[in-house]
Amino acid sequence: MKDGTLKTTRAMPAAEATSTSDAIDLNGGELPLTNATGEVTALIRHRNVRVDVAWPALAAHTNTGHTYTFSLTHCDTSGGTYTAVPATSIAVAGVASTGPSAQTISFYLPPSTQRFVKIVIVATATTGDNTAQSMVVDFVEAP
Repeated sequence: MKDGTLKTTRAMPAAEATSTSDAIDLNGGELPLTNATGEVTALIRHRNVRVDVAWPALAAHTNTGHTYTFSLTHCDTSGGTYTAVPATSIAVAGVASTGPSAQTISFYLPPSTQRFVKIVIVATATTGDNTAQSMVVDFVEAP
């Protein structure tokens, strides 16, 4: 089941630029993790949440030596300092002549993901002008 309130669309940045989404509030869904005696030993956050990152064909991204990097950052407060969420970064290299095709990749949020997240797209030099294209990020409750 997709949650339309946890979806963002972000325009691709120009070459050598960065595009960052607004903060997405994951609503602080914490579950206590207890040991055999019932003592709370940790909090599990955002369990079973899959992130789907989709982008259209990027016809102008034909330099194979340059990339768009999509990453997820997080913070406990919406206005705080955001840091990278482990294992949530994807690099898309250029494809000679045609550019990379449309793709969707998925990953699961680690249990330690903090309440607020932002999507960051970084373009290296000569990624081409794909600013008319947008990527879509959906946060999906996984089975």
